Formats: sequence, C-alpha cells, structure tokens
Amino acid sequence: MRWWRSLACLASWLVLCVVMPVALAATASKPSIEVLVQAQIKEQTVGLESRQSELEKRVLEAERKSIDWWFAALAMLTTVVAALGALLPYLMGRKDKELLQSELQNARDLVASIKETKAQGEAYVDGLKTYVSGDKEQTTAATSQFRQEANKVAADPKASPIDKLYAQAVLASEVKDPTLEQVNHASELWRALSLLDPSDVNAAFNHAYWLQHKFKKLADTSVNDWQLVIEAYVRAEKLDQDAPKNHLIYNNWGVALDAQAQALFAKHDLGFAQIKWREAGQKFAQALDIEPNFYEAVNNWGAALGAEATALSAKGELPKAQEKWREAGERFDQVLRSRPQMHDAAHNWGVALSAEAKALSDQDELLHAKEKWREAGEKFAQTLHINSKDYQAAINWANALEIEVKALSDKGDLPAAQIKQQEADEKYALARRIQGHN
Repeated sequence: MRWWRSLACLASWLVLCVVMPVALAATASKPSIEVLVQAQIKEQTVGLESRQSELEKRVLEAERKSIDWWFAALAMLTTVVAALGALLPYLMGRKDKELLQSELQNARDLVASIKETKAQGEAYVDGLKTYVSGDKEQTTAATSQFRQEANKVAADPKASPIDKLYAQAVLASEVKDPTLEQVNHASELWRALSLLDPSDVNAAFNHAYWLQHKFKKLADTSVNDWQLVIEAYVRAEKLDQDAPKNHLIYNNWGVALDAQAQALFAKHDLGFAQIKWREAGQKFAQALDIEPNFYEAVNNWGAALGAEATALSAKGELPKAQEKWREAGERFDQVLRSRPQMHDAAHNWGVALSAEAKALSDQDELLHAKEKWREAGEKFAQTLHINSKDYQAAINWANALEIEVKALSDKGDLPAAQIKQQEADEKYALARRIQGHN
C-alpha cells in the first residue's frame, strides 16, 4: 500500500509543477471564457435593449393610434350625442306636442260637452222661469214642453236646489183638477221661490195666482183673505217692468177685487163693495189696454158687473141693477161674437139673466121675468152645446127653472109650474149624468 501512496504524491507534485504553469500561461495569452461570456451577454443585452426599445416604440405607436381612434370615436360619439341632444328634444317635443294636442282636444271636447250640458240645463231652467200659471191661451204643446223641461230639471243631479224647486213648482201647477191640498202646495212652492228671489216677477205672479185659487176653493173666505191676494198682485205688478206689462196680472187682480167686493157685500157693506167693483172694472180695462183681444178679461168684467147688479137688486135698487145687468150682457155678447166657443161667457150670461129674472119676479114683473128666464135657458143650452162636460151649467139651469116654478106657483099657474118642474128635473138628471161620465 505504501507504493500507492508514493505514486499519488508524485502525481500531485507533477500537477503543481508542470501543469499549472502551463495553464496559467495559456490563460495569460488568450481571453478568458468569462470575458467572452460577458461580452456575449453584453452584446445580447444591447440587442435585447434595442429590440425592447423598438417594441416599446411600436407599443407606444399602437397605443397612440388606439388613443387617437378612441378620441376620434369619442369625437364622433360626441357629435352623434350632440345631434341626438338637439334632435331628441325635437322628437320628444313633437311627441309631447302631439300628446298635448290630443289631450287639449279631449279637454276642449269635454269643455264643449260640459258647456252644452250646462247651456241645455240653463235653457231648461230659463224656460221654466217663463212659466205663467192659468194662461188659458197657452197652447197644449207649450204646456207639454214646460212639463218635459220640469221633469228633466227635477231628475238632473247637477241642478241646483233652487232650480229643482222651480221644477217642482211647475209640476205642481200642472196638476189637473187639483185638490185644495195640492193648490195650497203649489201656492207655498211659488211663495218660497218669490222669497228666494224677490225680483222674480213670474214667481210673484204664480204665488198670487195659486193663493187666489186656494181661496176660490174655500167655502168661506173673508175680506182679509182677498186682501192678501190683492197685495200679492200689487207686488207682481211692481216687479213687472217689461213693456207691455203682463195683462194677466190686471185680469186676475180684477177677479180678486170682485171676490173681495162680494165678501164686503156679504158683510152688508154695499158702499165699500161698489168701490171694489169699480176698481175691478179698472183692472179689467187695464188688461184690455195691454191685450185688446184678451176676452177672458171681458168675460170676467161681465161677471163682476152681474155680481154688482145682484147686490144692488138685493138692496132694492132694481133700476141701477138692471143697468149693470145690461152692461154685463154687452160684455158677454162681445165675447161670444169674437169667441163663439168661449162657453164660460155663455154660462155667466145665463147666470146673470137668471138673477135678473128673479129680481123682476120679486117685483111682481112675472111676464118680464119669464122672458129673462127663457133667455137664460138659451144661454145654458148654448154653454152645454159648446162644452157638454159643463155639469154646473146644467145645475144652474135647473136651479133657475125651480125658481121660475115657485114664481109660477105663487101666481097660481100650476100647469105651467109643473111643466117647468119637469124641465128642472131633466136638467138635474143631465147634470148627474155629466158628473158620472167625468
């Protein structure tokens, strides 16, 4: 083993002495590998840096172009947005305008509809406010129109309470053959309307009319009752500022004065009664001054003259009474010559002639009385010929015949009395038949 150790030491020595110097010399004469590697690395580094710079330039250029594109796109987008910004309000405005125009048109249509409905409602109410009670010259069509308008206003939920009250008053005034309660109801409705609107002349007139109608239906009325009616017509006359004035006010006023005069005579005040009859004549004359062809006033004037004549005869003033009956007859004749179908005039003439006949009979002027009774019968017959439903004419005819029967009996003319009694019975039977048919 020693020799192996010796050999190893010899080899180490050779390396140190021979090989190392040679290697060091070689190293000194040629570049070292490390230097070469570093140079190569440096060269590659420069190339890489060059390529990196080139790449960075390209990337920057690409980014610049990308940014330029986005700026261009953004500019274009901004232009589009600006255009849309300008166009959008126009488009929206146009749409809004169309919508507004549509809504405006709908609103206009609605307003027009409301105005039309309101105008129609006001027209109905205005029509009702022209209603006049007791106008006999009013046509059937006009009366029907009033009822239709009143029903529409009464059923209209938008109508005011006053308008509804007006409608109720008109409907209450159109009741056929009203009872005393219905008459009083109509009077109170018109009174309420006249209080609500003190300037409403028609409401004032209609209240006066139905108040008058109420007292006509009462069996017993006083002078003061008729004074209330007269005062009601005075208020209506003061409110009536139209030209010409309402002739019905003066006609009905005259009728009320006639009724008051009869109430005064019933109180044995003939003097004051005659003053009222004279005033009644003045009112009838005023009505005729306004409406010369208003024959209702002529007829009522004749009836008032007949009532005054009867009062005068009852006080023993037959000549004055006969003069009034003559004037009454002239009025009735005037009516029937112009209005031959006006049965009230014929009826009132028959009543006046019957009263005159009785007054003559009481003065023992039977012959003259019989002539008046005959004329009275003719007028009652004329009345029934014109209006076959006027049962009161048949009753008054029968009453006149019975008075004649008594006068004939008192004079001892029993055969003539029996004939007249038979005629009277026939007239009573006729009145019952008419009432039954009615």
